[in-house]
Amino acid sequence: MKKIIEIWYDSNGKKQYKYNPEYTKIQSQNKFDKIMKHHRLFTQIVKDIHKNLKSKDFRIKQIAMILYIMIHCGFRIGNKFYEKNYNSYGISTMKAKHAFLVKPGTIKFDFIGKKGIRNVDICKNNTIYKYISNTVAHKGKNDYIFNDISSSDVNSYLRQYGDISSKDLRTWMANVLFLKYYKDNCHVNKKNIIKHSIEFVSKKLHNTVSICKKSYIDNKLIQYITQKIKNDDIKL
Repeated sequence: MKKIIEIWYDSNGKKQYKYNPEYTKIQSQNKFDKIMKHHRLFTQIVKDIHKNLKSKDFRIKQIAMILYIMIHCGFRIGNKFYEKNYNSYGISTMKAKHAFLVKPGTIKFDFIGKKGIRNVDICKNNTIYKYISNTVAHKGKNDYIFNDISSSDVNSYLRQYGDISSKDLRTWMANVLFLKYYKDNCHVNKKNIIKHSIEFVSKKLHNTVSICKKSYIDNKLIQYITQKIKNDDIKL
C-alpha cells in the first residue's frame, strides 16, 4: 500500500504530503490501539511526572513541569520551527510574556498556538508557580520560560518508558477526558452526550471539534458508547 500519493511545497517552501487515506486510517487505528494497550503505563508516567517536579536534577524537573502543564492545560509541547515559520507557540517555546501570575500557586498562560488558535488556561501548582515567578522576575518578556528544553528533550525523556511520545501522552489524555466527561454527565443529558464530550475535549486541547474527533479520540470508544446508549445499558 502506498503511503504518500502526492508531494508539493507550500508558499513558505515547506514540503507538504498527501497521504493515502487507507494508509492513514490504518496508522490512526494502530496509534489508538497502542494508547489503549498502555493505559497503565501512561498512568505511571503521570505519577512519575508529579514526583519529578521535586527532582534535584534541574533538567528532569523542567521536563516534568512541561509535561505537567501539557496534562493539566492541554497545550502542545511546541518547537522552534513552528515559532519561526508560523509564529505559533507551545509549552517549550513559551516566553515570559505568555505567563501571568494570578495569585500564589496560580499561573495563567496565554499564547497563540498551532493554526493560529489562542491557547489560554490556568495552571495551579506551587512548584511551577515558584519557577515561573522567578523566570518572569529575572528575564525579559521575550525570553523563553524553559530556555534549554526542546520538544526532542521531552520525547527523549518519555522514551525511557518505551515507544512513547508527548503526542501519545496527549492523545491518551484526550481519551481519559472524553470518558470522564461522559461518565460525569451521561445521566443528565444522554441524547447529546457524545457531541458534548467531544466539544469538552476540544476545548481542553485547544483544538477544533473535527480535529479532536478525527485525531485524538478513538473511534472504537465512540462506537462502544454509542452502542451502549442505544442498548440503554451504560456500564463504564
